[in-house]
Amino acid sequence: MDSRSELSVSLHLNHRLTALFPQPDGRVLLEFKTDNKTVKVLAKWVVLALPRCPLIQLRPLLPEHIGELVDSVIPIPLVKCFFVNESPWWNEFTPPQTRASSTPAREIHYAFRKDESSKRGIVMVYGDPPSMHYWTPFVQQQEHLKAELNLDKRLVEGYLKYLRSNPDNIDIKEIREEAELISCFGIRDWSREPFEAGCHIWKAGVRAEEAIKELTAFSLQDSPLSNKNIHICGEAYSDFQGFIEGGLRTALRVVKQIL
Repeated sequence: MDSRSELSVSLHLNHRLTALFPQPDGRVLLEFKTDNKTVKVLAKWVVLALPRCPLIQLRPLLPEHIGELVDSVIPIPLVKCFFVNESPWWNEFTPPQTRASSTPAREIHYAFRKDESSKRGIVMVYGDPPSMHYWTPFVQQQEHLKAELNLDKRLVEGYLKYLRSNPDNIDIKEIREEAELISCFGIRDWSREPFEAGCHIWKAGVRAEEAIKELTAFSLQDSPLSNKNIHICGEAYSDFQGFIEGGLRTALRVVKQIL
């Protein structure tokens, strides 16, 4: 393997950032909690690619004006479900939002694939309040945020109430046959910690572009050097909230600032 393609990056899961301390040489001492232990790390740059919820918990450690900007977005809770159908009633021409007006959902998206021997489709359902309250009872893991796959078959029953091929037909045999065509399903409740939301919006009156610029690079309070080596990025603090592109745009800003 070409050594240039190897990344010298270590991933450490289940670590919660609890403190940041500026150091005399300009670096930052980070403290993490994990498995009842405290882990300390020195960093030259710190990128906080986090949503509002965990950043609010770090607010006392941030400069006052940065803390105000962190609290300048509103979290929007979301539940997302998906269902893979081995014989979908939709096709490649079915537009998004089909049946959304008669289904407890904010958005419905369809994908379709057909080859020589079979066809398969996936429907993705996004719900925010109040529609999400229809789907949240199907979440099994109440204490942890996880993408739950094939755990609660009641989720399929909830899906079939609105999104089967003929929702006006209540023939039990046909409903059971259609349920068997769903080979995989899942649900995720983004309103649970640590995310608190599936997307965010700026509060009224916030000058988003100026806020993004301030959050892209700043120094900690009492930092001996004005090297602006703390960076906040992500969908929550972007000019394209609710979309992956928003997070990518802010990440690019941070990369350019570091370089």
